[in-house]
Amino acid sequence: MNDVKEEKLEYYQCLKLLEYLVEIGLIQKNPQIPSDILVFCEGNGEEYPEGWYSENIFDAARDLVNKPDDQRILLDAIAEKGFKKPELPKFETVRLDVEKFFN
Repeated sequence: MNDVKEEKLEYYQCLKLLEYLVEIGLIQKNPQIPSDILVFCEGNGEEYPEGWYSENIFDAARDLVNKPDDQRILLDAIAEKGFKKPELPKFETVRLDVEKFFN
């Protein structure tokens, strides 16, 4: 049994994860809207039936932050398909890099 608690990904990490999934071809960008990715939704009544939808990658990353089970599913899919695990930088690292730039 694994007692190590896995951390929930931060927003920036979720964004980088989605970008990596696009890069390796496990998810697709919308060819007509380059800032969007294609996501499958289970549906929400007649107004939003089950199917594929175009969603802004930044909005998708924001939604993914609150879904650690979905984060794990995406990371597992990477491993199952034989791709290397992506390096997902911590926000603190990004913040320090930005501070170096402005100081």
